[in-house]
Amino acid sequence: MRSIYEQASIHELTGLSYAAFQQDPRRALAQAGQDDAQEHIARGFRPLLPEQARIRARLDATWATGREEVQPRDRPRSNVVRLGSAGKRRSA
Repeated sequence: MRSIYEQASIHELTGLSYAAFQQDPRRALAQAGQDDAQEHIARGFRPLLPEQARIRARLDATWATGREEVQPRDRPRSNVVRLGSAGKRRSA
């Protein structure tokens, strides 16, 4: 159980101690956005990284509100150049 606690970054994501995690591991994993961490580990994969878990939680919360579109936070301006139908360069 300690390996799940450590690999899923429970302390970093929730602030819970290992002792608190042991009291209700499923709840702690869900609180951390890592409720499927055990399945990933069992299949030989690593759980989500802390930032991935935070993004998942933000997306889940947004989707729960029924909004279809999710806007990225602090998105840098794109430097992508698109080509027009005749192959001419135009700014994005």
